[in-house]
Amino acid sequence: MKQVTGGLFWFFILCGFTVLVIPASATAQCSLAGTIVSEENTANPALGAWMYTLHVTWDGVPPTGLSNIAIEIDGQFGSCTCEGIAASIVWDSPAGSSTGTPAGCQVFYSAEIACEEDAIPSSGLALRFEPIADTCEPDYFGEGSFVFYSDHPPVTISEPNAFIWAKFDDYCSGSLAGDFPNLPCSPVPADQSTWSTVKALYQR
Repeated sequence: MKQVTGGLFWFFILCGFTVLVIPASATAQCSLAGTIVSEENTANPALGAWMYTLHVTWDGVPPTGLSNIAIEIDGQFGSCTCEGIAASIVWDSPAGSSTGTPAGCQVFYSAEIACEEDAIPSSGLALRFEPIADTCEPDYFGEGSFVFYSDHPPVTISEPNAFIWAKFDDYCSGSLAGDFPNLPCSPVPADQSTWSTVKALYQR
């Protein structure tokens, strides 16, 4: 009888431990970070005077793979227009690549200016990179590089911020560092050099 009672005791202890562990994995947090490096585009200036290279790392919640990556350009009530952004930022095809699954393969991406209200959770305008359909797909963790061009010179992005988004089952936001084109729809004078000032005027 003592052996049966002892067995039941450990059974309930293990069940209680399992109940405690499950919520921890369900509430695991994603991580996302991006850096943009700008340089004069001497190789192909027809695409734009400046080349901007975005490097991103992400770690989502398994098993859902990455759906897309987006840079927030303008908030919901900002001064930019979709047409203005589209005229100021261009890209080549493919617009970027990343690690993928099966392990060792390379995912290629297309780009677009996302103007719909649900482009990102803040309902702003965004530059979005989406994987091109293939047998190689983005995993829930990885890293990638994406390139776009503009005739507008860079301004420095102020940190911390939440200007970069990744879509898995749900959205994940992260901080963006480096440079971004000083867009013509920006109300900030050309002699001001931080994107945080631009963004402050864009935000709600």
